[in-house]
Amino acid sequence: MCSLDLDKFKLVNDTLGHAAGDTLLEEMAARLRGILREGDVVARVGGDEFLMLLPASHPPDEVATPDSETDGEEAAIATRIRDALEPPVRLRDTDVYVSASVGTAVFPTDATDIDALLRVADAKMYRSKRGRSAIGVIEDRDATAELELTSRLRASAKSQPWELHFQPIVELVTGRTVGAEALVRWNDPSHGLRTASEFLGLAEELDLGDDLTRWVIDELGDVASSWHEDGVLDALTMITVNVSPRGLWQPGLTDRLRNVAECLGRRDLLVVEVTEAALSMDAARARDVLLTLREDGMLIALDDFGTGYSSLARLRALPIDVLKIDRSFLDGLIGDAEARRVLRSIVRLAAGLGMVAVAEGVEDREQLDAVVDEGCTLAQGYHLGKAMAAERFAARVLESNREVVSARR
Repeated sequence: MCSLDLDKFKLVNDTLGHAAGDTLLEEMAARLRGILREGDVVARVGGDEFLMLLPASHPPDEVATPDSETDGEEAAIATRIRDALEPPVRLRDTDVYVSASVGTAVFPTDATDIDALLRVADAKMYRSKRGRSAIGVIEDRDATAELELTSRLRASAKSQPWELHFQPIVELVTGRTVGAEALVRWNDPSHGLRTASEFLGLAEELDLGDDLTRWVIDELGDVASSWHEDGVLDALTMITVNVSPRGLWQPGLTDRLRNVAECLGRRDLLVVEVTEAALSMDAARARDVLLTLREDGMLIALDDFGTGYSSLARLRALPIDVLKIDRSFLDGLIGDAEARRVLRSIVRLAAGLGMVAVAEGVEDREQLDAVVDEGCTLAQGYHLGKAMAAERFAARVLESNREVVSARR
């Protein structure tokens, strides 16, 4: 049984009107009918919700355990549905892109009666919807603007007008640029260059998160090869790349990251950043993925530390090498003794657990001085350098090294 809910359908009704919404529902119903096999059933059960009843390709006695082939079949069903819904629908001179949150339940693995199957499928569907919106969407309150933004972002998945920028990570004692965080940017044709915080949440909602993750990792591999030839990597100790909560489960993730690590020449140069949200979604599974990456020689960073629910026990149990201190801890540093004590405690906690602390969001000289005073040795933020294109970052690293060598002489 598949429970399916169209994402952001209310936005279409509010923007283009209910007649357009009805047309969209009719088109979605037709596409779902188009992927049915003989014996399959699809029904609209209300609003933008659909149910599909799909006889399994294996008899019930062959799918009675969770570790059987049902996982692959469920994934194939979800992919078939999303592929069918992917092409845009033309409504009132607007290309509307539709995605769906899908939850599946299998008899008798998940439940043995119809009501229980429906509850399981609905629960999985809502969990999928929450997973896509966990990062948050762009603060664009105008419904028409948001719909247009959604359409442009979906269209960009094919042309990929994305850029990879790098924010310097600075060694505070020497002033050297010793690392960078790889950050994606989107060349929005109607707005110009957008930062990840402006569109990444919406991209996750539209099921583009996996595409973006793959693009970033592959692009980083190309950049790494160029830097390796130019000697840029000789001066660096870390290149960090963010992996979203859903991206952590992406098939082939380990192989792609391993390829980037090889391009860097040293696997421990690559630091994979995950958030506390990623760890809380499925802690045991996340730990297995991170352990695999660590065994392959890569390092792991916990991003935005202090904004979630990481316990000391979890920190000790996970293979974390770098603790990135969230910028919110720096906002109240100046003139606040308690805030400085908290920062000092986090830095000491990281050191006590054998981790490197990196302060994020250093925006001015006062914050920089406070971070140094509290024992942090690495930091990033606008005061130390905004994210920049790969060529400019490479020039900065080489120049930074020359200045340090000259000072020592």
